[in-house]
Amino acid sequence: MSNGQVHRKEPTYKMLEFAHKLAETLSIPVPAEIETDFDACADWLDEAAAKVPSTPKQRALAERIAAAKGISVPSMTLNARFLLSKWIEKNNNPD
Repeated sequence: MSNGQVHRKEPTYKMLEFAHKLAETLSIPVPAEIETDFDACADWLDEAAAKVPSTPKQRALAERIAAAKGISVPSMTLNARFLLSKWIEKNNNPD
């Protein structure tokens, strides 16, 4: 690629490991194409990760952070474990 990015044809070991963990958590099969196609794997990971529900502890922590900062947690983020985890990491710092 001309912009300095490296194009990967196959997903990384970590991507596949995470895909199998998500599939187990969601009780769904891993699509065959994600085993060999980097982009298909990345897309599937994004979609699957958004389906894993957040925990009550995560939601409570996010709500405390939001209240302290005077902001709100997007509802889609509040209900997805991995999205909420990223939101907490981003917003759980002293201003």
